[in-house]
Amino acid sequence: MYNFGTKAETLEFLYNTKEDFGAKVLPLLYFTLREFRKNPKTVWQRVSEKFQAKKIIVRSSAKNEDKDGQSQAGKFESEICALSKDAFFAAAKKVLASYDDEAEDNQFLVQPLLEHPNAEGVVFTLEPNGGANYYKVHFDLGGTTSGITSGAAVEDKLFYCFKNSVSNVKDTMLKKVIESAARLEKIFCTDRLDIEFAYKDNAVYILQVRPLYVNGRVDEKLSAKCVDLIKSKIRESMTRRVFLYGEKTLYSNMTDWNPVEMIGTKPKQLALSLYKELITDAIWAYQRDNYGSMGLRSFPLLIDFCGMPYIDARVSFNSFIPRDLPPDIAEKLVNYYLERLAANTREPR
Repeated sequence: MYNFGTKAETLEFLYNTKEDFGAKVLPLLYFTLREFRKNPKTVWQRVSEKFQAKKIIVRSSAKNEDKDGQSQAGKFESEICALSKDAFFAAAKKVLASYDDEAEDNQFLVQPLLEHPNAEGVVFTLEPNGGANYYKVHFDLGGTTSGITSGAAVEDKLFYCFKNSVSNVKDTMLKKVIESAARLEKIFCTDRLDIEFAYKDNAVYILQVRPLYVNGRVDEKLSAKCVDLIKSKIRESMTRRVFLYGEKTLYSNMTDWNPVEMIGTKPKQLALSLYKELITDAIWAYQRDNYGSMGLRSFPLLIDFCGMPYIDARVSFNSFIPRDLPPDIAEKLVNYYLERLAANTREPR
């Protein structure tokens, strides 16, 4: 079992390991503040002999960057510079200025710059807010290697993958990233990892691996059972239903009666049951029926997935169809509304 070191030390371990983890680590060199101050010319000589790239990146590798129980991801600076003596010294001084202290055993990590990656981001091997059994990939397609960690992402996206469903991931890049993360879990003997990565030319590059600090952990068996129930429920709903127009449905937690604003994304059971009883089980349909819409009193507007409330958009759209509208027109309208809603759904950030 490997005990995590600094950013540089952990990357060096991965660079030298013979175990296949489905990714690459860029060549690296690191030195301490003590070495830099004592003999900067020798440090520069090591850097200039090690790298042939036109551009390098001087990265932080402070001793207190990832303390026990606390991650300081993105707190310290990384500086891109040309492979020249003056540019290197200026970059190293900027990185040093971002440190909390000037302890002489603080390190600086130097690597060749990976230019214009197809994607970069962070993958968590558990959902970081509650310990659920998902790989969470937050990535940017903006062509830099620091968009996510610096908060300057141009085209950021979020992807969740349940741990029992990695084989179902269709996107090549995401699948390679997640499979690499799974292998790193085995190498580091922990399922709690925070991994910074880049992707270029069909290859995953590991830029950093640190422990992921999560309070609590969701029971794996219970989590798998809930996911199976939700999948079954959605699969059954994606078919035609008698007395409803529309080929399929969509679920949204901010549509129609907007349960997110009323009771939240994860309401208490009492709040959810009262909301259903007082509004979305039948009362909502009586109100719309009074205004000449279709009779939908046997269709609940809100469906909950293991306690998370969602509005059935097909039912909602049907409730705005005048009851005397010809069926063929009503069918076209509902399908059109659903298509428009799907086309204008924003991805979570």
